Amino acid sequence: IQANPLGVASLFHVFSLDATLNAHTEGNVATAELSGNANFNTRLGDLLTYDYSYIQDFNANAKGLQSAFAVNPSRQNMLFVGKNVTVIPGSQVGLRSTNGPVINVDHLKTTDISKDTNGQVYIDFDAAFAQLQALSTKLAQQGIVTISNRDFADNNRRIIDMKEYADQVND
Repeated sequence: IQANPLGVASLFHVFSLDATLNAHTEGNVATAELSGNANFNTRLGDLLTYDYSYIQDFNANAKGLQSAFAVNPSRQNMLFVGKNVTVIPGSQVGLRSTNGPVINVDHLKTTDISKDTNGQVYIDFDAAFAQLQALSTKLAQQGIVTISNRDFADNNRRIIDMKEYADQVND
């Protein structure tokens, strides 16, 4: 991920400090606080060998956790949780948030869940967002390129070759 300008954020469909999911999210999630009734996971059948998400904490409205992650024997699902989330083992794994609600997670086993420990976090959101802010500032200083319909000889074949702009973005 060091080669990707978006860093760790490039590995997730949703990357936020506070995510409220109220419609199924077709992808993985990394957030400091999760809420919402909708589930999330990447549904690519056998094309995806793993699906990882990171939820530092969640609130009572995070019912989507219950049915998140697709069950697929050829896929490894992993959920990383914050140090204050309690993992309750059993035939149906339970997660207790800092706020107190327990949500049973239907599609994960205890071995599919990993916790942050004191001083060790799966994702340092402050550092990740600082990197994204720096990138945003750099890109904002690059100027504006305007492309209009008259720039294309064939309106049915409009190709913008980004190689021409590479020196403006890459070091």
